[in-house]
Amino acid sequence: MADRPTNKKCLLRRHLRASAASPESMYMGSDWGLETLVLSPDGQKVYRTPDDAACVALQVGEGERVLWVVSSATALVRLGGGSVRINVFPDASTALPKLDLELFHFFGRVNMYVNLVPRANLVLDPAYLQRFYRSLPPSRGPAWHELYLECADDAALAPFQTRSADIRTLAGQTALFYSADGTLENTRLMADYARRAALLWLDLRSAAVHDKPTSEEHRRLEAYNAEHLGFVRKDPDNSKVGDLVGANALEEMLRLSSRDPRILVR
Repeated sequence: MADRPTNKKCLLRRHLRASAASPESMYMGSDWGLETLVLSPDGQKVYRTPDDAACVALQVGEGERVLWVVSSATALVRLGGGSVRINVFPDASTALPKLDLELFHFFGRVNMYVNLVPRANLVLDPAYLQRFYRSLPPSRGPAWHELYLECADDAALAPFQTRSADIRTLAGQTALFYSADGTLENTRLMADYARRAALLWLDLRSAAVHDKPTSEEHRRLEAYNAEHLGFVRKDPDNSKVGDLVGANALEEMLRLSSRDPRILVR
């Protein structure tokens, strides 16, 4: 079994500790090429346990052809672990996939979940599969399928193993879902995969500028967004978060993450 890395060896753990001390530093969009997404200071909240053993920083916003973006960092200070995460929900003007980026560090392992979450049935819609997962983006960089194969062939990474049916179902078949020893080198490697996925998504967004969904497709995409934004309330770990930060803080976090109408500025 590999030794647990020290703080000097793990970029992610240093970032998490910095987030706990200075929550305004938690947004990693600039690290992953997502500077064009607008995160409002009014939408930033920080939650701590009474003993400062854990801290959650949450920020939300919007962007071009983006209905909602959620950026968060969780620092489990005493355990030396935690996560950084960005979820980008495209609006109904395009069928662009949802973008998920997450790095999480626990027990000497660094893990990544990076995904272009389809907003169509990939089995029944081969044109959608071709456009967003097989075709080269406008920049002529690697298509998602090529990035997927590159990641699968990377000797430094091992497929993330879980006994949770919920996690396996959420990941789907398009995700880059991997684990590695929690070294600085592996953390940088995973962060680079996340950055390349974000740049690919931005490329696909640029190509979607001329999308004009039909009225029926627009309604379908709006319904999809409503369902997926609301899915955060079904997370089986919500009760654990509530135990840490309290029921009122949890409810506020869920309202922000789900774009609850009660938190929107009119």
